[in-house]
Amino acid sequence: MSSMRLGHNALFLFLGDAAIFFASLWVALTVRHFAIPQSTFYTEHLYPFTVLFALWVLIFFIAGLYDEEFLTIKRSIADTLLVTQSIGTGCAVGLFYLIPFLGLTPKTNLALFLIFFSFAVWWWRRYFFHKLRPISKDVVLVGDLSELETIFSTKNFYGFSVIQTLAWDKLNTISQYPPSTLILVDYKDKLFQSHAQQIHSLVFNNYQIVDSNKITEQLFGRVNIEQISHEWFIKRVSQPNRFFVFTKRLLDICAAIILLTTLLVLIPFILIWMVIEERSIDLFFIHTRAGQFGKPFTMYKLRSMSVKDGTSWDGDNHTQITKLGKIIRALRIDELPQALNLLKGDISLVGPRAILESEQQEMEEQLELYKLRLFAKPGITGWAQIKQKHAPLNSEEAKERLGYDLYYLEHQSILFDVLIILRTIKTILLKAGVR
Repeated sequence: MSSMRLGHNALFLFLGDAAIFFASLWVALTVRHFAIPQSTFYTEHLYPFTVLFALWVLIFFIAGLYDEEFLTIKRSIADTLLVTQSIGTGCAVGLFYLIPFLGLTPKTNLALFLIFFSFAVWWWRRYFFHKLRPISKDVVLVGDLSELETIFSTKNFYGFSVIQTLAWDKLNTISQYPPSTLILVDYKDKLFQSHAQQIHSLVFNNYQIVDSNKITEQLFGRVNIEQISHEWFIKRVSQPNRFFVFTKRLLDICAAIILLTTLLVLIPFILIWMVIEERSIDLFFIHTRAGQFGKPFTMYKLRSMSVKDGTSWDGDNHTQITKLGKIIRALRIDELPQALNLLKGDISLVGPRAILESEQQEMEEQLELYKLRLFAKPGITGWAQIKQKHAPLNSEEAKERLGYDLYYLEHQSILFDVLIILRTIKTILLKAGVR
């Protein structure tokens, strides 16, 4: 339910952006020539500006302007829009003046368009957040759902309004609320079974009952591992179809070629820096990690530390990162040699993070379900990698990462992979997620 609402919000914003973009073009041409542009003249500009629009939407997408988090948390968007509009302006200039096949090199028209579009898209988002919020839906929370209660009361762009929180023994008082009220209950709660008959009667009286765990999963993009079992995994996670496997492999090979080409260009500069800083040409960091289904494989990375021992998950040896290592980690350049693993099929571009075998074994001893994350090939990037600020440094953070990994396994698709890749670009640009 909430995911549909949030999805509609993103679509609504996109449609508004599209209308504003092409309306801004029409206004710019009108102002420039002091006359309403003829259809043929407008059409001449329409094709190249449509290419620009696709690029602009991609920039907005990478910046997170259509993300659920951005749509649901009240905050200023001025800084983000300023950055995206600046990048979009640079791309527009490059597009028209460096790619001649578009057939246009507008100057005044482009300047006027950028002014109108920048102002209008800023106004549109302010209007959207302040005037077009979804109609609030009354919600009754049953049981201990304090986390959801806090979220809906402080970040209520979801369209949910908590009107009452009831203990299980007060379930019979729900009849005082109209059937349009949404009832959230935790199906995994021990008290649910003892009140299942009452819940059943509410359904027959047209009340909508929703599992709070599904809402939580949609809001945070992770599975609550406290509430799942092997049965959940069997029911919710399945082997991907052949089309997905083929397309994902094709993307991996293409990515590997791009990454290897980039690595070959950078290696001479990295070697020179290593010689100057450490008097060493020891370029690579080679170690064994747990692969799909627990099969070990050798991973290749650029060395970023002064010693080449396997990093412990508690981060004790992170003080040994070199000056060059800080830079290549921040820019994710140390990951480039994994292109060899991509070509070999050890890993995929997108998937759960590959961790040390010792770390995997340690976590399986603490969390029985931790082995489930090995169902997919490890990835250079992944849902958990972009959702968490940094790699797990303790058992609680590892538990949270497992929730993200299982969410990815449950929802994996090519479209989801593309989304993760685009968000990874944003993470790299912001230099986030690096210790």
